[in-house]
Amino acid sequence: MLVDNRELEGSLAEFFRRVSIRTQNTPTKVVREITRRLAEKKREYEAKRFDSVPQQVDFFISYSRRDASYAEQLYDALSAQGFNVWYDKKDILVGHDWAPAILLGIRTARKFIALISDNVILESKDHHVYHSEWDVALAQRMNDLSFVIPIIIGNVSYENSGPNIPEGIKHISGEMWSDHSDVASLASKLATLL
Repeated sequence: MLVDNRELEGSLAEFFRRVSIRTQNTPTKVVREITRRLAEKKREYEAKRFDSVPQQVDFFISYSRRDASYAEQLYDALSAQGFNVWYDKKDILVGHDWAPAILLGIRTARKFIALISDNVILESKDHHVYHSEWDVALAQRMNDLSFVIPIIIGNVSYENSGPNIPEGIKHISGEMWSDHSDVASLASKLATLL
């Protein structure tokens, strides 16, 4: 043991005695203040932890939760080909704030993949995170017209989907992905877009 408990207790008792003399506070108030300051420092850290130089990713995958199996297949296929892929289930740690992580992922991606399916059409009136992701990606597309890549799952006619899909995405030529498509071939096609 590095420190004798009696010595530590004596040091703590002396610390609280000095603090209560200097600040006219009880040890309980001092502990509360320390706890408050630590919580404030933690909030500051959490707010700035994504401010470091981000690692660029090749692809960001945006999808409806109902299409998670497609997203995972695409993630696996692109990763198997050596690409750095941003995928929420891999890149957002449990207990961390997901919104800044997503924003950083989009901003550092070379290409943004929007998986579009019947589920997206059905969910158009509900708020889903991918709607916000699309807004950010379309704004970023102003700097790179080939940034957003729609992947159309199944027989979705996304050009004629009414207000369900943003106009900015409807005007982008997409890649078809039928239920029977070879995901490795799709990943190879996407690789040519980098």
